[in-house]
Amino acid sequence: MVKTRLPNGLTVVSEHLSHAESVSLGVWVRAGSRDECSRLSGISHFTEHMVFKGTHRRTAEEISAEAEGLGCDLNAFTDKEYTCYYTRALPEYTAGVLDIIADMLTDPMLSESDAANEKGVVIDEIRGVADVPEDLIIDETASLFFGSNRLGQSVAGSEKTVSAFTPDDVRRCMASRYRTENIVVAAAGKVDHHNLVALAEKLFAPAEGESEKRTFDEFGPVLDEKIIRKDVERAQFTLTVPAYPVGNNRRYALAILDTVLGGSSSSRLFTEVREKRGLAYSVGSYGTAFADCGTFTIYGGTAKDKVEEAVSLCKDCARDICGGVTEKEADRAKNLLRAGILMSGENSEARMNRIARSEIYNLRHVPQEESIERLMVVTTDDVRAVAEDLLGGERYAKVVITGK
Repeated sequence: MVKTRLPNGLTVVSEHLSHAESVSLGVWVRAGSRDECSRLSGISHFTEHMVFKGTHRRTAEEISAEAEGLGCDLNAFTDKEYTCYYTRALPEYTAGVLDIIADMLTDPMLSESDAANEKGVVIDEIRGVADVPEDLIIDETASLFFGSNRLGQSVAGSEKTVSAFTPDDVRRCMASRYRTENIVVAAAGKVDHHNLVALAEKLFAPAEGESEKRTFDEFGPVLDEKIIRKDVERAQFTLTVPAYPVGNNRRYALAILDTVLGGSSSSRLFTEVREKRGLAYSVGSYGTAFADCGTFTIYGGTAKDKVEEAVSLCKDCARDICGGVTEKEADRAKNLLRAGILMSGENSEARMNRIARSEIYNLRHVPQEESIERLMVVTTDDVRAVAEDLLGGERYAKVVITGK
């Protein structure tokens, strides 16, 4: 991995992959839902939509047509701590694709008519999430667990907030967050780093004025219970506890714990809840890490009249794993995780995401060989210590979506 910090504050990171015939390219911005006040909840996501609506040089149709003419599709996503604009292209089209993305991010049109149309699109997206319990419970879990912390806000915002957005709100969001010091240009594949640096320096000019620094709300997890009743056929539930921030050294032991508890088809949750009891079609666990904190969640979907039984059994599995994992379980988890690291390393988009996220969080890039080495030296005692730390208190933020 090669990194260059430009005089204008923008960072360029790249990784040349000798086997690749294409380039995965991403422009990452430190702008997410945790940067928004309650009135502007969803503005980062709305901004992502709006920049695709055209610039002073290109209409929305011309953006799509030009990108397709270069043999690629442009896409984007917004999360709680960043927004990413990305594509995969042939090496000879890298300059053209980056020119389009830079044009979108530095000179968008942001018209009143486009804003009015896009509000309808985003509101429809919000309603779509509300109609899918498996998606809705993610937002509801964050809302309960984080309480007044802005990490609890939905990335998409609400119908109320989105309805009130104006082009000026988008302009202010971009003026404060879409600045070169908040932008990382990342690429992996058949990429020439020096050429990429020259392109980025040409296309991204430093913004005027002061940058808005990210602030972190006080974190105090809400370990309470929330029941949501909707017209659903199956119930969904989550059990969430505080975990570790991005880059924490315990992430390797946590990855093994997650795999043994609920992250694989031989996991304890899958075996006990689904295979032995038939209580749930879907059941498992996952961790989420942010700059200053993290979460660990057990989830499941089950019949409405089986929710409490399934939840109770999940808690039993969590309690039992605090007593430790076996060497056989740990070895199996390590082999699964090691294979995942190596296989993702063959994918240029995964490599681009990995180096970009390290830079977004101002962390040292950890090569996959080092990640594997640090994973393989984790002991069962390390895993037990993490289990006791996260699950030993037996208190959870519990969310259930069930029938009326």
